[in-house]
Amino acid sequence: FYVNNKTNKKKKNGLNKKGIRNFFFAIIMAVVVGAGLWYVVLKTITASNNVATETIGSGTETSTGDGKENTTVATVDSINITFVQGGVFSEREAATKLQEELKEIDLPSAIISQEGKSYVVLFASDTIDHAKAISALYKEKGVESFWKELTIGSANIEGFSDKDSEVLAASVKIYRDLAANVTSRYLGNSANGEGLTNDLNELQEMKAENNKLAAAIEHLTQAIQVLGDDGGNESVSMQAQGHLLKYIQSVGDLMNS
Repeated sequence: FYVNNKTNKKKKNGLNKKGIRNFFFAIIMAVVVGAGLWYVVLKTITASNNVATETIGSGTETSTGDGKENTTVATVDSINITFVQGGVFSEREAATKLQEELKEIDLPSAIISQEGKSYVVLFASDTIDHAKAISALYKEKGVESFWKELTIGSANIEGFSDKDSEVLAASVKIYRDLAANVTSRYLGNSANGEGLTNDLNELQEMKAENNKLAAAIEHLTQAIQVLGDDGGNESVSMQAQGHLLKYIQSVGDLMNS
């Protein structure tokens, strides 16, 4: 047999080069395909767990992405209040006990929880000087009391909308007007009752979407209605004060919810 070694050698070398190219091409394709599959899987997993958040004014609307209804969470600014304090406790049970004792002597009160403490509020005042004067009157009645300024911290409230945030801010303004009115009456000073009708009309136009906020606003409405009955009677002023206390307790509970 006659063999042309030279020709076969060329063919053999040619086959080796082609095989090497095919080998590297297969590796590159495997890397590309693998990376593509990894990206698809990663997007699928993150999409199923993703939570989309849309900021709406002072509130945020959050969708869980699992077919449930959107939950609105609003950021509410802090509220500063001035009041006559009957005591402060580390346990709410002790504050509740004092509140029951005050009820037995016909003194209204409220409990505001803030930073792990429970404050027993006896009177919602407009200024610190008036709170001092009222505290002195309470001490004359044998009720230990002090004056206090407290900031109910800002909060993110679930189930709150932008509209609720605006309604809350408007109701706080009316609360301050009523606190000044009731304080002046209790101290024996003249009080301007002309603004009560405007405040009542404004309250009645407020349509809170949150049930807790709507209940708090109702206490302001009742305070105005009580004050309209008799402007100079101390017992009437205390009834109105009771509604103001229920309002600030409701707002405090709302902020802590």
